[in-house]
Amino acid sequence: MVGNVEDGTYIIPMEAYDVITVFNYLHRPLFRDIKDGLKPGGVAVFQTYLEDQIQFGKPTNPAHLLRRGELEEVFADFEILRVKERIDSAVPGGKPCALAGIVARKPA
Repeated sequence: MVGNVEDGTYIIPMEAYDVITVFNYLHRPLFRDIKDGLKPGGVAVFQTYLEDQIQFGKPTNPAHLLRRGELEEVFADFEILRVKERIDSAVPGGKPCALAGIVARKPA
């Protein structure tokens, strides 16, 4: 199955997944769908850029950049297993970038 979660050609089914991962992508209207798409006890793994990324280069569109603490707010009703906000390189020896990540478990 191929579809686009932004335009609705693919809709995340309710309580269908044990794990949903999102990397280097941010479309805030999907937060609810991601949370609802997890089975009870399922885990969300999410990492993308912070607003601080603007000082390092692309992406620079504020719509695609997280505020500090935003992932913790979004997943406040989940068990937060790990959360980290940092300025680091995405790959060893790479250019610096501003990243936020979370691993959060949906209540059973």
